Amino acid sequence: MTELATYAKTFDPNNQEFLSCPVESGPNTVALRVKNDLMLPKLDVDDVIFVDTDQRDIIHGKFVIVGSVGAEEPTIKQTQLIDKNILLKITNPDYPQNLRYTPLDTEQTILALSSPVSG
Repeated sequence: MTELATYAKTFDPNNQEFLSCPVESGPNTVALRVKNDLMLPKLDVDDVIFVDTDQRDIIHGKFVIVGSVGAEEPTIKQTQLIDKNILLKITNPDYPQNLRYTPLDTEQTILALSSPVSG
């Protein structure tokens, strides 16, 4: 199973920005910076989200961190449960419709669930 840690190139605790999570969170909650425009207008490039790596339950409407086979970094998507199917949604309306809803498949792993605060 792919883990969020496998995406870390290097970790130097002396060269990190440590943030306090503004909501109650578990001991394995980490902050991630948004690096693309997939989730506009909900999440902008350089927004910071808090994710709990202990939480991987698929809940309709929640933001999740998804690892994909062959990808260099995980992406942020929103879960959609429709007719017992799990879809991963991109919220940016500028992307083609066929890319905005994709089924969760065996090439992807939910790595973490986002806390209800971003910014």
